[in-house]
Amino acid sequence: MINQYCRVVFLIGIVCAEIIKAPSSSPFYNVVTECGAYGNGENDDTNAIANCTNLLTETGGVLYFPPGNYLLSRTIYLSNIVKKKHLSKCEGWASTILWTFDANVFEFSQQAVEITIEHLRFFSTNVAKSKTSAAMMFTSGLVRSFIFHVLITSEGNANAYPGSGIISKDVTDTTTFRDCLLWQITGTGIQIGYGSEVRIAGGRIIGIGNRHDGSIGIHVTGNNGGVHVDSTDVIGLETGLLLDMSNGQGSNREIFITQATFDSDNRGIAVNDSSYISVAGLWAASSDTDQIWVAPGQSNPLLVIAGGTIFNGGVYGGNIDCTTQCNGITVNSGSFSINGVDIRNNQGKGIWVPNGNVNNFVITGNKIFDNNVPYLFINPNAQYLFTNNICNSNGALVKNASFGTVKADNLGC
Repeated sequence: MINQYCRVVFLIGIVCAEIIKAPSSSPFYNVVTECGAYGNGENDDTNAIANCTNLLTETGGVLYFPPGNYLLSRTIYLSNIVKKKHLSKCEGWASTILWTFDANVFEFSQQAVEITIEHLRFFSTNVAKSKTSAAMMFTSGLVRSFIFHVLITSEGNANAYPGSGIISKDVTDTTTFRDCLLWQITGTGIQIGYGSEVRIAGGRIIGIGNRHDGSIGIHVTGNNGGVHVDSTDVIGLETGLLLDMSNGQGSNREIFITQATFDSDNRGIAVNDSSYISVAGLWAASSDTDQIWVAPGQSNPLLVIAGGTIFNGGVYGGNIDCTTQCNGITVNSGSFSINGVDIRNNQGKGIWVPNGNVNNFVITGNKIFDNNVPYLFINPNAQYLFTNNICNSNGALVKNASFGTVKADNLGC
């Protein structure tokens, strides 16, 4: 055992900027020198790394992956990890896990894991992974944790695309995913169970560009409050961000999206619950069906959009029916407000409210231009505010039978 450790530590794979003396309370395990891993990309390191993780169930501590390629042939199961102890690596993406099999790489089954994972690379190889196979699977919760600068990729090898990235099925609370790169995901990039104060900051989640393969960039599965998606790119998936109630814990509560990009998805943001969604500085572009979509049904969400661009729906063409698709924003339930947004070049409708139950909405100070149809509101008796908007170069200006509360001071609308 050596007496060095990372200043920033983790429960599975870390990188550190500085090496300092390790206190006696933080055992440090080098998977090569102390557990017998080879890290040469040829010998199977599964048993050696499993033995190292077993040490953590007794003492906790830091697990260190020196630079190398660690070939795994089966899932590493981690349970009963001592809380607030960490599995760590300190050499950036020079430390690579070779993901050669179709199953989870690391599976944590301890209730409410506390972990830090930083600068670790998962390289999917040998076989393509199913959607249910993840690089990291947390079956029983993830709390007070930090996952930073993780790369999951197959480096473009279509025969070995990764399935899912980081999946938390249970409580997910006070946890940050920062600057993670999940490349060519065919399943789900990041899944959040239920809880509060979860942040996805920076990084990219990219699909294979199919856009109709069931892939999801970020899946928020229910009863989450204070979920923040900040400056993250989500590109080339069927659904960029999915909000729903699929975990049986009820609706999500507050979702905050700031300076994020949803590009070239089938649907950029899909809302299937009654959450409050605050969006600021959005780039939502080049969807097939909708850049933003609020589902019909019993849900009653409130969507607030301030600033940004909603652009280019239906650009990929093909067999898309732009009479019902290729839209900027489609709202089927709840209420919404849109302020200071460029809504442009959508081959369907810029803003579409096809459900007569949608009421009490505000559209003000937007530029709505170069859409096939700038806006269409089905309910002629809805109460709403439509003011100070500029419309130009749209294909067809739809005249509603009547308008609700106020429609005034617009140019070309």
